[in-house]
Amino acid sequence: MLPTNASRVLPIFDDFGLFRGTVNIIPGREFESTQLANRVVVAVAYVLGERVEDWTQADPERACVEIARRAARRAPGLKDQIIGVLEIADQHEPFVLVAVYRGREKECQAIATLANATVSRFLHRMTHVLAYEL
Repeated sequence: MLPTNASRVLPIFDDFGLFRGTVNIIPGREFESTQLANRVVVAVAYVLGERVEDWTQADPERACVEIARRAARRAPGLKDQIIGVLEIADQHEPFVLVAVYRGREKECQAIATLANATVSRFLHRMTHVLAYEL
C-alpha cells in the first residue's frame, strides 16, 4: 500500500453495519477531504442501494451501539470476512480504501470503480485502483 500522511480516517458503514472502507483526512486539507468523503459515501450508497454513513460526527459509544444494532439485522449466512483491500490513489498518495468481503468481491469491485470515478472527478486528476490481498 502507498504510504499516507493522513491524520485520521472517516470510516464508512453500510445499512447492515458492514465496514465498507475509509476516506483519508489529509492534514491541511481537512475541508477538501470531508467534501470528498461526502461524495464517496453517496457513491457507495448508490452501488449498494441502501443507506450508508460515515459515522464521523457520532461519539464512539453511540457509533458502536448503532453499528451493533445494524449488524443484528444481517441476513443469516452473511459473511463479513474481509479478504482484501482496494486502494484508490494517484501516483503519490491514497485517498480511499474499500474493503473486499469473501463472496462479495464483485459488489466491492463495483464500489471501488464508482468511488474511483468520484475521487478522480472531485480531485480533477487521474486516480486508479490498487488491489491488495490480506
